[in-house]
Amino acid sequence: MLQVAARLKVIDRQNSDLKLYRQDDDGDEVIRGIRHMCIDNATLAAIALEKRLIFFDPAWYKHVFFHQSVVEKLAKADLLGVEFIAAEGYSDFAN
Repeated sequence: MLQVAARLKVIDRQNSDLKLYRQDDDGDEVIRGIRHMCIDNATLAAIALEKRLIFFDPAWYKHVFFHQSVVEKLAKADLLGVEFIAAEGYSDFAN
């Protein structure tokens, strides 16, 4: 089990192709069905590295984001059943 507390709003809501995006009156957001994900690199770059090593976007709980340096260290551990994929360009509907 991996418990992740860091919530960073890094999915670019304007430039990503989202099947469903909703923001409630209280500011809560929901993203479902990403056709093509774009990352808001300016927002990500403004966050200190130690705060963005492992996190999730609060509108999209489907996957956890890992910094490339963390991925490289975990890849050396020969983990079974773990797959890392690039966030930029990700699609829920990829073939």
